[in-house]
Amino acid sequence: MAEEIKKKQIKDLERRDWQLWAMTLAILLSLAVFIILVYFWWDVPESGGRILDNYEMNIFLLGFTALVLLFCGYMVIKELEIKRLKHILIEERIRVETLNKRFKELESLFKVSATVNSRLRLSSVLDTITKTVVDCVKADQSSLLLINETKRELRCEATYGMGCERTRNKEVGLGQGVAGYVAVKGEPLLLNGKIDGSRFKNFVEKDVDIASALCVPLKVKGKVIGVLNVNRIERKETFDENDLKLLLIFADNAAMAIEKSNLYKRLQNHVKTLEQQANLIQAGKMMAMGTLGAGIAHQLNQPLAGIKGFTQAILMETDKESPLYKDLKIIEEQTNYMRDVINNLAGFARRSESKKEPIDMNLPIQAALGLLSEQLRVHEIRLIKDFDPHLPYVNADFNQMQQVFVSFIVNAREAMDKMSNDTKKELTIITRSTTDHRLYVTGQTKEGTMQDQEFVQILFADTGPGIPNEIKDRICDPFFTTKGSKNIGLGLYLNCRIIKDHDGSMDIKSEPGKRTAFKIILPAIKPKPGRKEDGDEKSE
Repeated sequence: MAEEIKKKQIKDLERRDWQLWAMTLAILLSLAVFIILVYFWWDVPESGGRILDNYEMNIFLLGFTALVLLFCGYMVIKELEIKRLKHILIEERIRVETLNKRFKELESLFKVSATVNSRLRLSSVLDTITKTVVDCVKADQSSLLLINETKRELRCEATYGMGCERTRNKEVGLGQGVAGYVAVKGEPLLLNGKIDGSRFKNFVEKDVDIASALCVPLKVKGKVIGVLNVNRIERKETFDENDLKLLLIFADNAAMAIEKSNLYKRLQNHVKTLEQQANLIQAGKMMAMGTLGAGIAHQLNQPLAGIKGFTQAILMETDKESPLYKDLKIIEEQTNYMRDVINNLAGFARRSESKKEPIDMNLPIQAALGLLSEQLRVHEIRLIKDFDPHLPYVNADFNQMQQVFVSFIVNAREAMDKMSNDTKKELTIITRSTTDHRLYVTGQTKEGTMQDQEFVQILFADTGPGIPNEIKDRICDPFFTTKGSKNIGLGLYLNCRIIKDHDGSMDIKSEPGKRTAFKIILPAIKPKPGRKEDGDEKSE
């Protein structure tokens, strides 16, 4: 391309030079005619005039001729200097156009490399390489072959361009043909014109005549992992060394993209293996805890049954107007609650059906506070309640949700007990309704179906020491605890499981040393017929 530009510019320059010399010749002829006219004019006497003698005329002609020659010499020198400058300008123009071409090639190469490296799936990476390399080096077809170390052969994994479908999935032994030769030698080839088949082992003639071809190895850390071919069939221009250099740069980026894709695939397989191992470990823990829970339930249900029986017997003999009657009813209710908690613990390793019904979520929170408000007062914890009196109903198990809220309140109280005496201790409980489906995170429901869904938000925020970021993702794991031997690490695990069983989600925000907030999101249902619209207003 550069040579063609240079030849064209030189021809144009030579044409302009002939025009310049023609103009010079015309000037000289005009001067000659002028000299002749002057000579004859001075030779003709005029009235009152004087005829120049021969000496004077010779001096005049000699001086005039010298001036003309000096003028011509000056013109020649200037013309040569201009011609030299024009040659320099032509060379500079060729360099600029060459640099512009290389810049466009590198820009195209950068875009192509970015596109290739944005893919992760191997098949997508290979198809992208073969497609983009055709545009990058202005080829008609391309193919990519990867080495199978076990079989010691090359397999054509991707193709693009004219008549390339027949070569896909074909296999070539290492060292055979052009691709096998490049794979073994690890060196690129530039082939223009008819290929000398005797140079390559088991060379097979192509169905079409290839005018020009490039074949380069794909290397990762010096090791050849495959071969990239590009061919020109219908184009008149053949590949040159610059095209080969460009393709080598492209091949380096392509090889890295292939290696990255292979690493990603191996990482996915490793993650699946770890997930399977984690599931097996989890299943073992569940079985062990199921056995432990069943034993605990058996040991505790008997004394609880006795407590409940004696309580009911006393209730039958107690006047309903007696101050003791209300306390005995609370004992009976909490005995039932303890029985449900023990049964949940015994059955946490199996999926048991919850007794779900439409409920106002303010009610199980109030029930939990009824049990623990005295503890909060004794521990000097200020309780801030902000309940929405018009919450939509949630299809939930009352006892299970009460169990969850009791756990959150107890955890908040224990966390704030660790703070110094001069620290303000506050527990804030807020309930709200919302239609913001972006807050709802669950694997069971797609976000696109949540546009018209209403939700209930429940916030528990305390001014305790917070949860370190490194353990936030583990608090829902069974047996995980930061309380040492005082706790077996099932409280939050059971909370997470109950919330998930209710198609809900939980978000944790924590500032170490300042506060922790648990936000529970539960999907609401349509209002229960005949609902009583009441509830707590904001209070302390």
